[in-house]
Amino acid sequence: MKRSLLTLAILLLTAFSALGQSLTCWGWKNPLHFSFYNDTVSGQYSGYTGNKLGLSCTSCADNSCYDWVDSTFLDSNSYHIIHHYSSYDITIPNYTGAPLTLYGADMDTIETRSTDTLSGRYCVHHGYGMLEDSLRWRIMNHTEGPGTGALIGLDPLTDFNLPYCPPGFERSIRIGQCRYGAQSEAVNYTFRVTNNSRLLTIWYAIVAQAPGHGIARDPIFKIRVMHRNAVGEWQPMTDTLCYTVSTTPATILGGNVVIGENGWHNLYDTVLDIYGNPHRYEVYYRDWNKAVINLSRYLYETVRIEVSMTDCAYVNGHYGYCYIAGECGPITITSEGCVGGGSDTVGRINATPGLQGYEWYYSHDGLLLLNERTVESHYTRVEGADDSIFYSMQQHFFTDAGEQVDYNTFKCVMISYIDPDKPIRTDVYVDMQNNKPRQRADSALYCDGRIWLKESSMIPYDMGGAIVVDSSRTEWTFYDTVVPIQGHVVERDTGVVGTHLFDSSGYYCVTQRTFNSAGGCWSQRTIPVHALTPPDAAIGLSDNNVCKGSMVTLTDLTPGAVFRRWTFHTASGDRTVESFSPVVQFIADEETHVTLETHTDELFLQDTNDDGTPDSLYCYGTADTVISLLPYVVVSYTGDVICCSGVPSMVTAVTDLQGCHFDWYNYRNETTPIESNSATLHFTTTTDRWYYVKITTPALCTQWDSVRVHVALPTISTSRQQICTGDSTTLWTQHDLPHSWSSQPADPSLAGQESADTVIVAPSVTTTYKVGILGVTACTPTAVTTINVVPYPIMEVELKPDYIDLENPMVQFSDNSQYGATSLWDFGDGTTSTARTVVHQYSDFSQDSLLVALQTGNVLGCTSDTSFWLQVGKFAVWFPNVITPDQGTNREFMPYTVNTLYNYELYIYDRGGDLVFSSSDPNEAWDGTHNGRKCPQAAYVWVLRYCRVKDGNPTVNKGTVMVLR
Repeated sequence: MKRSLLTLAILLLTAFSALGQSLTCWGWKNPLHFSFYNDTVSGQYSGYTGNKLGLSCTSCADNSCYDWVDSTFLDSNSYHIIHHYSSYDITIPNYTGAPLTLYGADMDTIETRSTDTLSGRYCVHHGYGMLEDSLRWRIMNHTEGPGTGALIGLDPLTDFNLPYCPPGFERSIRIGQCRYGAQSEAVNYTFRVTNNSRLLTIWYAIVAQAPGHGIARDPIFKIRVMHRNAVGEWQPMTDTLCYTVSTTPATILGGNVVIGENGWHNLYDTVLDIYGNPHRYEVYYRDWNKAVINLSRYLYETVRIEVSMTDCAYVNGHYGYCYIAGECGPITITSEGCVGGGSDTVGRINATPGLQGYEWYYSHDGLLLLNERTVESHYTRVEGADDSIFYSMQQHFFTDAGEQVDYNTFKCVMISYIDPDKPIRTDVYVDMQNNKPRQRADSALYCDGRIWLKESSMIPYDMGGAIVVDSSRTEWTFYDTVVPIQGHVVERDTGVVGTHLFDSSGYYCVTQRTFNSAGGCWSQRTIPVHALTPPDAAIGLSDNNVCKGSMVTLTDLTPGAVFRRWTFHTASGDRTVESFSPVVQFIADEETHVTLETHTDELFLQDTNDDGTPDSLYCYGTADTVISLLPYVVVSYTGDVICCSGVPSMVTAVTDLQGCHFDWYNYRNETTPIESNSATLHFTTTTDRWYYVKITTPALCTQWDSVRVHVALPTISTSRQQICTGDSTTLWTQHDLPHSWSSQPADPSLAGQESADTVIVAPSVTTTYKVGILGVTACTPTAVTTINVVPYPIMEVELKPDYIDLENPMVQFSDNSQYGATSLWDFGDGTTSTARTVVHQYSDFSQDSLLVALQTGNVLGCTSDTSFWLQVGKFAVWFPNVITPDQGTNREFMPYTVNTLYNYELYIYDRGGDLVFSSSDPNEAWDGTHNGRKCPQAAYVWVLRYCRVKDGNPTVNKGTVMVLR
């Protein structure tokens, strides 16, 4: 059986995958994957079966339902003894030998006995095999019995009125059984919430007897949807549904449910109790109903659906069972933009159909984002909306200020019930765009009666380009009337551009129909047009013989013209002037092609770019003329264009036209010349300057020219006046005349640069550079500069002493480097100094030598460096403070050293000043005796004289040593 179910599950999983159905919670839709006690099949269901009296009850008052935690599982060898109203004797076999538990009618434990025979006023309930052998809950198929024909798939205890499965389902789960036994069953389904499973739909149907024993003891149906809290415990995310069936069905609050409303029905059923006595009970059942819960706030969390059904608390019967099914999927509210063709409808919104109620709202502020969506004050209620489909009209796309918005947020409150006193409100939001094309057209008018229109409409909000204007489908219809009239169509055009040539000028109209790319949604408007003819333009010229630089007067001779646009085309570029006056003047410096565009006061108004502002359209006439200039003389200059400061000089103007008249000026357009009627100018100047000459041709055309005179006064600039040996510097002169460079002493790096304005040199020694200007007569101007070359430091170090004395670790370092100006010492122990001479004290003697580094810089910061090893002289002598001649390991006194001691003398005295030990051998130790006898325990004074090196200065150390015995 397990193998068959697993094979079927795999086949169904493959089939649903092929259909593209989300498998996030498909077991809830068609529950073929499940698990139950002691027999697990792959899936997510788990079921519990047990006695109602074994449920954990947090509150058992008549106004509450059992809050079940787990159920008691019964096997074939266990018995629960239930106290009953009748009295009789009964003997019970005890197969397991375990104690038997007795329960009273109030569900309290009476006693526990270890016996296999029990007599008294008790009855017994065997808890095994009450429904379909060991399977206490089961999968129901919509095609199974016990009915025949049209009754197949219908519950027999409801007179075949209740289907096993809700609409659209092939299977459901039945929980509970239809026999006596005070049983309780529960099932749960766990799944992870994703975007494709955020909307949970729970279908349920209930069948129960009504014994009238009170709300806490009668059959109970409960649904809870749970999520894990912060500590991982399951807790309800919505109010728990709890129906009880007593004299009538009731909710957890004890309110009776009206039969005939919300799917509730009743009928009567006669059953036999455990004694064989017939009883007639009222049976209540509820048609399939559904509730919808939005799980978006638990996205990517795991939730659990818990359903339980319990019988009457008494063993003599009053069954209760239920059917459940469900599904989960994405939020199914959708919007379809622009579904009304050319009408005012801009969109349709579809919600999940079939619920008990809907409330619709639209934002009066346009698009709402994030937390703004949940603010109720941002919404306006839509009255009279359909329960599942709502048409949003254009007025819903206007703000309170009357401005049109392109995108709007709508809210749908979907209302469903499990408990009729507790509506489940699911808020769902959707953004809908205004996809109706917002029309406009670019227009071009031609003065031959032709009209040209180009589609430039747009979608107010294009969803990132998903929906746009389909300009290829735009329909243009041209009429020879001012309003569209059937039978007066002169041309139809389709596509981005619509154009038509009217036979005569006049007022006409065009209709523009614009479609979007989403389908058949379109907008249409009528555009007035005016066909025009151009005026006959003409230009009047004041003079046909024009000298360069003279004033030219042009006149617009077009009849009735009120506006002119003059365009002057020259080799130097174009210039445009707009004027209402018919006369325009300009200076003719070069040949000019003049174009005139002019129009009369005949115009019409049209909004060509859909910005709400009418545009004035005219028909222009054009005329052309060319302004040619008389020949222009070419001027060159000879003489002292380069001169010496303060020296009399002269320049001569030479032209390619004979017979010209020359006047010289300090400034252009001066009235008084400095020299007149002469081609040669005589001058004396100390600075560079310009002189201007006015040339008059034999045809009396005048033109101005100029000549620049340079005063030969060179200067030298340098990037660096001082450099280090091997570096380079840049020299340059600011005079734009021919130059000649030289140096003293000769610099090989100057070779090849003698005539350049800028030179780069790298002298090895201090060098003087000179530059002179060529081509100047009567003087020889020069400039001089010197580049100082500073050598790199030549390293020299002096040490006092040249090693580290362990007992006096002070070393003097001196930087005696030639050309040195700065020092940077690294003493090898992590410390540095910038002094030229410095005394440094060492403290770390763990190494035999330390690497000392020095970097020396000259006055320009150019550096040399060196490094050397500084030896560490380790001279040290250690003495013990205590000796124990009679015990331990420290039995003798002697100095300890790693060095060789010279002229060694050791003396030890007692407290009275008597000499108890002396030696000149560094390897001889005192054992704490004197003349072969042990010295008493006391403190003794020692004196040590030695030299660290031969012929060195003696060192004297003194101290005490304690003798302990």
